[in-house]
Amino acid sequence: MSHEINVQIGVKASPEEFYKTLKTLTEPKKLAQWWTSDTRGSGTKVGDTLEFWFGELCEKFDVTALKPGKHVAWRPRKYAVQPSRFAT
Repeated sequence: MSHEINVQIGVKASPEEFYKTLKTLTEPKKLAQWWTSDTRGSGTKVGDTLEFWFGELCEKFDVTALKPGKHVAWRPRKYAVQPSRFAT
């Protein structure tokens, strides 16, 4: 079974202003202010991977589109869990 989540956020600023000023959708430090504080990786170019950690659970997203000031798209990977999570 496959599910898809599409999230859109409304902001009172032009796309160019939002992208340039905040760098919110490409820099881990800024992304950490929106989601989880343990955010790693890079989102500055297509092919980069961003990691969002929740304790031992990690959600990874690959950057699939990046048009500065216009459009950012990520594709989620399957969960990546540290091996110690399954240790007995």
